[in-house]
Amino acid sequence: MSESNLPDNLIFHGNGGSYPPHGRITAENHGPAVVVATWIMVCLMGLAIIARFGTRPNLGQDSITIFSACVLALIQSVLVHLAVNRGLGRHRNRLSLEDYSYYSKAVFTSQILMLLVHYLAKLTLLLVFLQLTPSKPMRRMLWACILLLSLWACAAIITYSTQCPLPQPWDLSAAGCYNQEALYLFNGVIIILSDIVIIALPYAILRDVQIRRSRKVTVYIVFLPRIVVCIMTALELSSLRAYLHNDDKTWMIVDATVWGQVSMNLSIITACAPMIKPLFDMLQFSLIDSAIPLPGGAILLESVVRPRANS
Repeated sequence: MSESNLPDNLIFHGNGGSYPPHGRITAENHGPAVVVATWIMVCLMGLAIIARFGTRPNLGQDSITIFSACVLALIQSVLVHLAVNRGLGRHRNRLSLEDYSYYSKAVFTSQILMLLVHYLAKLTLLLVFLQLTPSKPMRRMLWACILLLSLWACAAIITYSTQCPLPQPWDLSAAGCYNQEALYLFNGVIIILSDIVIIALPYAILRDVQIRRSRKVTVYIVFLPRIVVCIMTALELSSLRAYLHNDDKTWMIVDATVWGQVSMNLSIITACAPMIKPLFDMLQFSLIDSAIPLPGGAILLESVVRPRANS
């Protein structure tokens, strides 16, 4: 259906013309691609959240962190959509000063919220490990990981918030901004490395636990999908280089924004997977039922099977 045949209630009016709800990708406007990618990922993230709370509706610390990540991701996605409405995906020389100002503020705020979402998703998984790990040395290691991750998140938010001089820290074209390539690269590498650590944690926890190999492999597989978050973040970083070295930033930011939205929402989705009740019960059975120390420091895991009540 062409734009002219759309019902009036499905036509947006403003910014110099009329267009369908998500806009129309043209040679001069790639912003709608960001909008479509953003809301597809938000829908997938919503399904993961529903599956997580629908099967295991507890209100533990991990529930609070993953729900907070979901809310912030939704707000962040709205800001990205607003940035598209104000010029993201269009050439800088086609934007008014007012539009560019709104675009800059929306992108600036969305980047900070994205960092918070990544932090909360990782924190959720570390809290899940804490629930399921009886070993004191492993628990100390997990608390150390939480402390380091929290220190990084605080430092990243402060540096992002002050990357350009006040009173307009969102104006990335101003003189006196930090080395943005180094800033984005450092934080992106930390996001990737911390996910690699999280993927490796099940191996570290189960290394000296004597349970069936098939059960160990199943536990590893539950956390392995987070490698996709690492890949998406790497693609985002590779796209950011072209964006940062080009004056037409509103045009060049499209690819980096798409990969960033995919990475952020996948971080929540993959954090939800281990908390869905059937998978969580399997993890709990594998890690916490009972631990008996053996000579040499190994651990024998014995399942405690309770008789079912007669029906």
